[in-house]
Amino acid sequence: MSTETSQPPKKGAWSCYRFGWRKFKRYFLELFLIAVISVLASLPMGIPVDEFLFNDSTFFILGYLFLLYLPLHYGIDFAFLKASKDESPRVGDILDFFNNYLSVVAAQLLVSLIVGIGFLLLIVPGIIFMCKLAFVPYLVTYERTDALEALRLSWEITEGYSWTIFRIWLLSIPLYLLGIALVGVGLIFSTMWIGLSYAGLYYHASEQSDILQDYHQRKRTYSKSTSRARREPGKETDQGLPNLLDRGQNE
Repeated sequence: MSTETSQPPKKGAWSCYRFGWRKFKRYFLELFLIAVISVLASLPMGIPVDEFLFNDSTFFILGYLFLLYLPLHYGIDFAFLKASKDESPRVGDILDFFNNYLSVVAAQLLVSLIVGIGFLLLIVPGIIFMCKLAFVPYLVTYERTDALEALRLSWEITEGYSWTIFRIWLLSIPLYLLGIALVGVGLIFSTMWIGLSYAGLYYHASEQSDILQDYHQRKRTYSKSTSRARREPGKETDQGLPNLLDRGQNE
């Protein structure tokens, strides 16, 4: 399979869906298996629970949701992004979230909380938060950021992309409905296409983002300084973690 790096799509919902369709065809088998696993992973969510009573089933569902199901979807987003970049996605990529597990769990808990509160505030704030935090899954998996850094970077990187994210989301609604109409099996294909479209937009935004490039530069600087400190006992670095560096000093 080719390992050449593709070019990101142009900014725009239709461009992202066209880009996603090309990757859909190119990596169909790998992504199909990943999407099937996604559907199978959702089956335990159908266990009936008493909405007015916390019991064993309720705790199981909540634990499964936040400790495995949602993190697994971060792994799926990671695989879709690799496909977007022509980095030969594999089914095993969906387990990549274990490499940054605590940050993934913390990130999806924070995103769920923030977006949930937003929807309670008359829906519109929830949509805004959903769009501004849309890049969090790629940041904690592909970029290996911590949870708070992922939220901050997503909020900044999505500047100028929120309307495109919103339009991709709007277009996903008829695709999901069509998938349901096709005896539910079509949901697998809808999941693949929509996931690739979002990943394509992140690919475009990450290539254009000075903020993300600045983060990587600070991370490399931190890694070099800590490496020197290990090689030279007695010398300490005062640069701190990359996400705590004073960005203003680099501007």
